[in-house]
Amino acid sequence: MNRIALYRRQARLRLRREEGSVLIPVLAVIVSCSLIVSALMALSQLGTSGMAAHTRLQKSAYLCEGALNRVQWLVAADRATSPGTSLLYFDYADFEYERFPADGAEHVMDYHGIPVKFIITDAAAGLDFSRLYRRTTVRRLAADPSADSTYLDQVEQFSELLSDYVDSDDTIAEDGMESADYEDSGRRPLPRNGELQYREELFWIPGFTDLFPPDRGGRLSSVRVIPPNSMISTGSSGQRQGGGGASSSNSLFAQNPNLFGAGDFYLRYVCKLEEDELTQVREAILLYQTERVPLQDSIEGTLFTKLLNNLNWSQGQTVTVVVDPAAAGSGPSKRLAATWTVSDSAAGPTDGVVRYLEWMFF
Repeated sequence: MNRIALYRRQARLRLRREEGSVLIPVLAVIVSCSLIVSALMALSQLGTSGMAAHTRLQKSAYLCEGALNRVQWLVAADRATSPGTSLLYFDYADFEYERFPADGAEHVMDYHGIPVKFIITDAAAGLDFSRLYRRTTVRRLAADPSADSTYLDQVEQFSELLSDYVDSDDTIAEDGMESADYEDSGRRPLPRNGELQYREELFWIPGFTDLFPPDRGGRLSSVRVIPPNSMISTGSSGQRQGGGGASSSNSLFAQNPNLFGAGDFYLRYVCKLEEDELTQVREAILLYQTERVPLQDSIEGTLFTKLLNNLNWSQGQTVTVVVDPAAAGSGPSKRLAATWTVSDSAAGPTDGVVRYLEWMFF
């Protein structure tokens, strides 16, 4: 009997061990299934987030394009109802309705219940690196009386890099780069070996952004747009007031900038402003654009005379508008900058008038 009891006890122990060994794979399967379900849920949430971001980007793109279409009409209507508006003594308070001059002031429109911000500037703004004025611009940069030796060395190097980029030969300047150098740095098929076709090519020239960094939107707003040929075949209606005359070039982008499009370099070099005067002008521009304070109320007489004689106070026919629907909420969005020639017709803009677009992603 003792032997039978022993056998029975051993059998029960073997059965328990076998039950435990079977339980382990079952638990492993359960854990694996839980991990798979968790991964699927994470992927689903990630896909939802990605789709939401994509949807928001697409929505902001539609908002930009729709708002830009409306801005075209607003600018055309403003020019038609108040032709020849000068920015010299312009005061928003003089009008009972909203005006849309090319002065860089921020406007907000209600676009189907969504607030959309936009600013309007004259396209003839910033440094001109187009074919006709590239050498003049570089020469002015090198002659900046307020520049230190480090800045002038950077300008000299950039000048040689730019020269090698646009010339058609393979002769390398002392600090320049030609095809082999661009290929070694992974930038083939640069250089162009021809004139710049658009402003953003300057990003490809080493060291340029050290001299002229992009603005907060990633645009080279300190450099004048190099427009498509289809935009430069007609003359500008903007006539310069004050000393001197506008460029004899037939380009819509060739006139001197107005105060709101003149960068610090232009104000120092052409208007001969000292640093304290430049600070005063920048503060006056900020007050004008944010609080609509007239310039003549915040710039003293002698300084105002300097600006009067060296800037273009009329509005050119070509404008750049930046549309920003980011005010509609947080999250990723697109912004749109567009440059076009304002219609002189009372019928407003026509199809295909915008020929220069810049999309920005945030």
